[in-house]
Amino acid sequence: LPEGFKAEVFAKNLGQARVLTFDQNGVLLVSLLKEGRVVALPDENRDGVADKEITLLSKLNSPHGLAFQCEKTCMLYVAEPDAVKAYRYDPATMSATHEKTLAKLPSNGGHFTRSLLLQPDEQRLLVAIGSLCNVCSESDPLRASVQSIDLKTGEMKLYAKGLRNLVFMAVRPL
Repeated sequence: LPEGFKAEVFAKNLGQARVLTFDQNGVLLVSLLKEGRVVALPDENRDGVADKEITLLSKLNSPHGLAFQCEKTCMLYVAEPDAVKAYRYDPATMSATHEKTLAKLPSNGGHFTRSLLLQPDEQRLLVAIGSLCNVCSESDPLRASVQSIDLKTGEMKLYAKGLRNLVFMAVRPL
């Protein structure tokens, strides 16, 4: 590591941690792909080590992408291979409830992880959908693309295409 930096273990024995994000209170949330869970790792005493592991969601289908939106209520968006789902998230109790499916996604094999990114205006959620194979012509227009989901209507439309397996995204607002 560069001079002045150090690395320490924050949490152990989680399994296959995939996506990390912080809630509005600074609690780390992690998607555990093979375990089918999303967990919260609070560091209540601020010593740089998770104090406990709280399962927010379980029995999920290979959860990958996570995104937050907090206005009057907080929503936690979770991407699974076959769907993007929305949950009410309570940062005080670190709990997620009231599942709603925002979008159904193709899940017949191929690249199965789905990354999420909330657009800067917080009206649309981007979801990356990998291709069915590494080198092929896709017959499903949702494959090898990034789709934009309108959070009010659920309408999904093309944002970008021709992307074999986009994992993680960033948008530079114009």
